[in-house]
Amino acid sequence: MNKITPFLWFNDNAEAAADFYLSIFPDGRKLNELRCTEAGPLPVGALLAIDIEIAGQQVTFLNGGPGDHHIFGFIASTHRGFHHASFEVPSIDAIALGADRMRSRGRDAGWGLGRHTIGSNFFHYNPDPWGSWIEWFSDIDQVDDSWVAGEWEVPPHLWGAPPPETFLANRGPPA
Repeated sequence: MNKITPFLWFNDNAEAAADFYLSIFPDGRKLNELRCTEAGPLPVGALLAIDIEIAGQQVTFLNGGPGDHHIFGFIASTHRGFHHASFEVPSIDAIALGADRMRSRGRDAGWGLGRHTIGSNFFHYNPDPWGSWIEWFSDIDQVDDSWVAGEWEVPPHLWGAPPPETFLANRGPPA
């Protein structure tokens, strides 16, 4: 395993969470917000996504600078919870071997093998015993100075089976 990245969790108050993280960067500021409409999934007006600027760089996720396409993000939810941690492995073969090992030890098959649209990385997710997910990935796009933030209306994967219905469900206990 090379490193642990991206990190994603559910939050029942994304606006307060974004305000907190912006408060620790003295030059951070909000640029744009995407709020929930009548279409859901949360009440009208709830914050779904936010574009921010840190050190003059526009980001949608709290980006750690040049490197992987995102390191930290929030998913709108009714309550707090942890969604997934990602572990970089050296190859698509290592992803498949890890998924096979998890299945051989009685773990749920999860989601994957597939290739994400944004990030372009190969992936496989296994559910953990606590209602969250573990992602194994390789071959992720790197962000450099030419990258421009934007809103992407694309599916979560280029190929592979669709995610299970439980994938975006916050199965952690409500606070």
